[in-house]
Amino acid sequence: LPHEQADDHEVYPQIAALLGGDDPLAAMSRSHREIFRLHRRLAGLVAGLSAPQVDARARQELQRTLHALDAILRLHFLQEEEIYQNLAPD
Repeated sequence: LPHEQADDHEVYPQIAALLGGDDPLAAMSRSHREIFRLHRRLAGLVAGLSAPQVDARARQELQRTLHALDAILRLHFLQEEEIYQNLAPD
């Protein structure tokens, strides 16, 4: 999460200035919000694991959340790589 917060506040404004346009990194900021949302969801699910017995539904929801977080993070980091490569001098 610190990486995503630093990107939003420090890195993205500088890149946006280079790219121009209204909000060239809106999609990246949106994926940050989804990462934060999934993190909160995961934290809540993990907190529930301290119960004496975790039911199958809770385990399934935990697994679904982990898969969703993995997918959004993979996509997000690939998108960042592409943006950074396009900004690199030839």
